[in-house]
Amino acid sequence: MSSEEQPIEERIKKLEEENSELRERLLYLQAEIENMRKLMEREMERARLGAVEKVMRRFITIYEDLRRAVESLPSTDNPFVLADGLRLILRQVESLLESEGVKRMEVVGKPFDPFMYEAVAFEEREDAEDGVVVEEIEPGYMLADRLLKTPKVKVARKRRDGT
Repeated sequence: MSSEEQPIEERIKKLEEENSELRERLLYLQAEIENMRKLMEREMERARLGAVEKVMRRFITIYEDLRRAVESLPSTDNPFVLADGLRLILRQVESLLESEGVKRMEVVGKPFDPFMYEAVAFEEREDAEDGVVVEEIEPGYMLADRLLKTPKVKVARKRRDGT
């Protein structure tokens, strides 16, 4: 072999070794990324279950109170006692919703938004602007900026002449 060929062969061998090392590092890093992805998925699921568990613990208490109220119906002669129990349960549900950040939407007097509200009726009105919500038929609820339940509303229409 000539002296020029030797350095080229050595250089090729060195590059092949370097290539092999880089491939091994790449495989190792890909495995690390996959392990981290799986770990993140497990942690996200654990966090989700933790959040659900927190709410469900409170909900079960409310459920048990409601179940006891229903079971006591045959033996309750005083409807006021039952009404008081139901009011207590309603306050528990409201407290649970509030503590979780659920808010009832205020819609009456606001412009109708077809992306946020469901119009179930229209009413010709002289005392309200066209397209304004004049009545809440069913309430709507938000959790932060997310719509949980669409409110059903009645929307004002200006009276059209000739109708």
